[in-house]
Amino acid sequence: MSDFYTKHGKKITPVSSAVATEMLLRAEKDFSVQIPMFAEAAGFSLSIVIRYALGLSAYEGRTFALVSESLEGCIALSGLRQLVNAGVDAGVILLDGPKQKIPWYEQTLSVLDKQEVPLILLEPVLETEFEGLLTTCHNLIIGFNEESHTSIVPRVCDIINENATPCHCVGLPPGVSRKNQKLEPWALFSSSTLALGVPDELQAKYMENLGRWYVADCSIPKPLYLEHELDPSTFFAEQPVIEIIKKE
Repeated sequence: MSDFYTKHGKKITPVSSAVATEMLLRAEKDFSVQIPMFAEAAGFSLSIVIRYALGLSAYEGRTFALVSESLEGCIALSGLRQLVNAGVDAGVILLDGPKQKIPWYEQTLSVLDKQEVPLILLEPVLETEFEGLLTTCHNLIIGFNEESHTSIVPRVCDIINENATPCHCVGLPPGVSRKNQKLEPWALFSSSTLALGVPDELQAKYMENLGRWYVADCSIPKPLYLEHELDPSTFFAEQPVIEIIKKE
């Protein structure tokens, strides 16, 4: 049986997927934590992870974000927007068109567009330009969830896996199914995965697909941790994002 620790030796017990999801929902419902708050907090941590992947400096690192209109997409865009100021050569690949359900998602796309960050709709370029884009990228941020999946997602994952492009997922790698609690045959192999607020058991089960496993503070209020006998300072006392280490 595996145990999980922070780099500083503190033992971590992953929560169930249901608890991880409930904590996010209740943060919004009971404490009025809105998507911009989640996105800015976790996006900052994501930008730290990408800097680390780029060798501690983001300057002139070519990083694209593959996103849909979702919490994960908002976090990916927030992180990318912060990396633009750090000197990243950025681009956005849109998994699908806007649904206009999350105003902050559209606002962040607009901010990036006004900074001349290219916004590219995926489907028209999937079989022509997408692979070429990947070969020029130092890192690809994945920001969409299972509800955002379209029929092209398995093909997208196949292309990314074949090209071995370093990618960094928010929440779960595509193909790790929270709904069915299983791994799809086309699942993405990520370079790193950013858990939101708490590590969960589904992530622990499929660590081979996660790559480096990070947990980011995403503004879930402390009382929600305490309800589940968790202390957020175990995760975030030193910094807002930590790596989880597996020990057999």
